Amino acid sequence: MDYRVLQRVGNSKVVEFSGGYGNVTPAQIEARVVDYTTGAQVTPWTALSNPSIGNGLWSGQLNTPQGGWYRIQVRDSARPAGVVSGATRWGVGIIVLMCGQSNMFNLSVSGTYGYPTGHPLVVEPASGAGVGPGSPPYTYRRVGLTNDNWPPNTMNKSQQAGLSNGKTMPGHVHLGNLLAMSFNVPVLLLNKAKSGSKIDAVWMTGQSGWNDVELAVAAVGSDFELVYWLQGESNSGMARAVMVGHLNTLYSQLKTLSGRNSDTLKMGIISLGPVSLSSSYSGASDTKFGEIRAAHVEFASNTPGAFFAAATHDSMASDGVHMGAMYQARTGAKAAMSYIALKGRGPSGAGPRVTGGARTGVDIDLDVQQAGGTALADGAGGNGTALRGFRVFDATDTTLASPLQIASTMILGPDKIRLRLAVAPAGSVLVDYGMTNTPHSPDPISAAITSLSESAVYDNVAVVNSPVGCLLQPFAAIHITGS
Repeated sequence: MDYRVLQRVGNSKVVEFSGGYGNVTPAQIEARVVDYTTGAQVTPWTALSNPSIGNGLWSGQLNTPQGGWYRIQVRDSARPAGVVSGATRWGVGIIVLMCGQSNMFNLSVSGTYGYPTGHPLVVEPASGAGVGPGSPPYTYRRVGLTNDNWPPNTMNKSQQAGLSNGKTMPGHVHLGNLLAMSFNVPVLLLNKAKSGSKIDAVWMTGQSGWNDVELAVAAVGSDFELVYWLQGESNSGMARAVMVGHLNTLYSQLKTLSGRNSDTLKMGIISLGPVSLSSSYSGASDTKFGEIRAAHVEFASNTPGAFFAAATHDSMASDGVHMGAMYQARTGAKAAMSYIALKGRGPSGAGPRVTGGARTGVDIDLDVQQAGGTALADGAGGNGTALRGFRVFDATDTTLASPLQIASTMILGPDKIRLRLAVAPAGSVLVDYGMTNTPHSPDPISAAITSLSESAVYDNVAVVNSPVGCLLQPFAAIHITGS
């Protein structure tokens, strides 16, 4: 198919080619790869390895470097003037599998924020089996605005009519653009998320979501190198350890499916955004999402091959659960940046994280480890005098039922945040962050969650089309001693 992406193995791919011949049996099939547009040679004429020639058909393999778009040319070594060129463009690059529930699904199907020009190397499935987008066998299409006279990520709302898919601007344009711009290879975005899905009822072996993944992966060549996961709303209230167990099982399935290991298949975790207390996902509890976020961080931090891709708990959710377009674009960009950083090519979008701290009297000073940034600030560019989302408990309160009063907050520098309590506790304390359903909302019961940028902590890493950097990662209760 045109715009076909073959998953790279290292920096190349052994590609299988085949065709036919007429009355004269070829002595040997030679092939070369050329640039699809210019015809410039990418690989020289080479005899195909593992050849098969007979009964009017031939096949063989050619090791091809990553890149694209390419065109294949073939000839009979005994008749080198008779060159035949393939008609379709294809390339060797990165296949990205995107799984989860509706907030992940929406990254592909909604979000008009910014109207970015798509990179010429970024594609997605367009149709298949006559039943519309997403079902194999696939045809493929470009993602985003397709004006190739503009650099990728050029924003132009007036050009919406030029969308390659004729629909609203997909939010994952930023995700694909950044990957293609960094690695300079074709990128296929394969979004198989399912709205309202539960990890234990949809994504395990033999279940509907997993069955769809198996079909999709088979359709694109049975290999992929990167997975993003954003799910958990439907599992709200599941114990952290149980969710971590399911994530480990899912990752094992993905490694087996791709034939890869934790060194060559990476799984990026995007943690949950906010949800209103009136949402059915909350179950009228303001703590259920915290367990899922904590599981996401634990899995990403402790599992070889997994990584924390992006935090979203500052996202505005006008309907009480779904990210708005700006946050979709921001999330896609940060997720791409985190994988790029994993490969040593740029700053991470994962955001800084708290690693510990110490208490002196009423003051708790949290230690912060940067993930690519060099400074901390609240979302208004200030020093964090109105931060929300932190909770402090007496260490004997293991049920985390009675938070201590935080009198004030302050960002002290690039690696330090201070929480000042109203009253000094008798001993050590437990501190967490982002463990409520709506850590930055002034009204957690409201169906319209309004994020207060000045209440959240960000680093200074630039994110495309975003006024703030990357959000401080959520964390479950950590033990802090002091006097």
